[in-house]
Amino acid sequence: MGGSARNPYLWHFAFHSVPALPERLVRGREREYFDFFYDALSADPARISDQSRDEYVGAYSAASALSAGFSWYREFPRDAEANASAATLLPVSTPVRYLRGDEGGGQITDYADGLRAAG
Repeated sequence: MGGSARNPYLWHFAFHSVPALPERLVRGREREYFDFFYDALSADPARISDQSRDEYVGAYSAASALSAGFSWYREFPRDAEANASAATLLPVSTPVRYLRGDEGGGQITDYADGLRAAG
């Protein structure tokens, strides 16, 4: 994994990519698991209401939804390979919009450079 995947705030990228394990550990504990991310990564965790948190838990409580969410991370290596091979082709001309909150860390140019490097 690249340098950004070693960021302590991104440890879950590696964990979520392990086949079947995250589902076993998170199933039935979705609220606690998601609360960790809301509380650790939000500039103001109190702004994410209990109702919103419950909505996310409800959406991901189905086994298939939880697996689909984790599988998104499992596809990153294949995405990286596809991006690397596509980078040798003509540049992508489709505009890309990158949005983040006011409290997002890092420089926007670093993100843009990383996206360009990944094809």
